[in-house]
Amino acid sequence: METTYQLHSMALEAVDRVVNDDTLLTLFNINENLWPIIKQSWKNGQSDFLGRFDFSCDGITPPKMLEYNSDTPSMTIESSVV
Repeated sequence: METTYQLHSMALEAVDRVVNDDTLLTLFNINENLWPIIKQSWKNGQSDFLGRFDFSCDGITPPKMLEYNSDTPSMTIESSVV
C-alpha cells in the first residue's frame, strides 16, 4: 500500500510540473485553449482521480511499473464489479 501511495504521489508531482510549465503543456499536445481551466482546476486542488497501476513481476527481480491508467472512461468499468 505504501508503494502505491508513493507512486501516486510521484504522478501528482509530474502533473504539477506539467501544469506549471507551458513548454511541457505544449510538449504533451494539450490544447492551449484548455490551459486556463486546467491550471485553475489544479490550483483549486482538484487533483483526485481514479487510477490503476499495471505491474510486471517474475518473482525474482523487484516488480516494475508498466503503466498508470487514470481518469479514463474505461477506468470506471475496469474498477467496478460487472
